[in-house]
This record gives sequence, C-alpha cells and structure tokens, in this order.
Amino acid sequence: MFEALNRDFRYQLTCIGGFAPVFIAEKIAGNRLQDRGWHRGLEVSWQVTGIRHDAYAEAHRIPVEEIKSSAEEGFFIHPSCSAAPKDRSLDWVYNPELMRELATSTEQLKTQQ
Repeated sequence: MFEALNRDFRYQLTCIGGFAPVFIAEKIAGNRLQDRGWHRGLEVSWQVTGIRHDAYAEAHRIPVEEIKSSAEEGFFIHPSCSAAPKDRSLDWVYNPELMRELATSTEQLKTQQ
C-alpha cells in the first residue's frame, strides 16, 4: 500500500546504543525495506517518507511555505498558540469590522453578567 500511494522515497536510519555502518540494501520493493550493516543486538530506528501521489493529494498539494503579505506580518492563524493576544489573529486583517463587532458584543455580555 505504501508504494501505491507514494513516490520519491527518502530513507533515514539511526543506530541506537552504538555506531554501525548501517545502509539500505535495496530500495523499497513489494512494500519491503531491507537494511544491512548493523551488529547483532544493536537497535536501528528507521523512517521512510514519500510524496503522496494519490488522486486527492495530486489535486490538493500543500504549499511548503507561504510568504505573508505585508498586511499579514505580525498576525497569526492561531495567536493563542504563539502566546499572542487575540487581536493578532489574521481574522483582524481580513475582517476588521466583524472582529470589532464581535469584541464589542463579547465585552457587553461580560458586563451584563
């Protein structure tokens, strides 16, 4: 299944508990990976990644990095995750009037309670 959904594989191997000249003996084939070179008793952690090439992934590629416009600089998609105040949300860039109304309504509700 991995081969059916992915292409352009990347391999990463790490020895745990010692050093050994570990390598990939053969590229993935038949959904199997063969590593070689490690010593008996040595643990090898491995990770294989690939670029998805199923129909959905091809139609909806995710950009690796998007450059913010000058208006967006200093604003966040999720400001709370960056310890930034709520008014640093990108919503304030794109919908400032709506956000002002929401902030006013929220304050009014707080004072009524």
